[in-house]
Order: sequence, then C-alpha cells, then structure tokens
Amino acid sequence: MVPELGLATLDETERIEELMKASTRDLFLQFYNDVQTASSIRFIASVDRMLIEDGTYFVIEADGARESWRPARRRPEPRATESSR
Repeated sequence: MVPELGLATLDETERIEELMKASTRDLFLQFYNDVQTASSIRFIASVDRMLIEDGTYFVIEADGARESWRPARRRPEPRATESSR
C-alpha cells in the first residue's frame, strides 16, 4: 500500500489524541521518569483543534496505520523597528 497524506479532520481528533498519548507513554519512558512521563501525557499529548481547523495538521495512512503530525513553522523574519532604522 502506498502511504496516503491528507489533512486531519475534527472527526479524527479522538483517534489522534489516543495516538499522541500512546506515543508519549512509550517514548518518554526511555528518557524521563514515571512522574514526568505521566505529566507529559496529561499536559502535552493533546490535540490542538485550532491546528486542525486552520489546515496545518496532517495525517498519513500506510498499511492501515494512521499517523499524525504538524510541520514545524518557520519563524517570521523580524520586522524593522523605529529604533533599528
């Protein structure tokens, strides 16, 4: 099966959040203690619905598995200010 890339939808929010929490649980334990991992699952591994709504959150499906991510945003160039002119 060829991987298919698409935009995440609000209907997928629950599934994406389940995946984020499972990934955090499995990966963080390699680097952090139980308390830090539990805190990360609770406070970090959650879907930002605004990213889905603004069309910047993607999912990819391959062999029946669906993964999600949001590409890193480029930092905006600093604007010239009165004091820098």
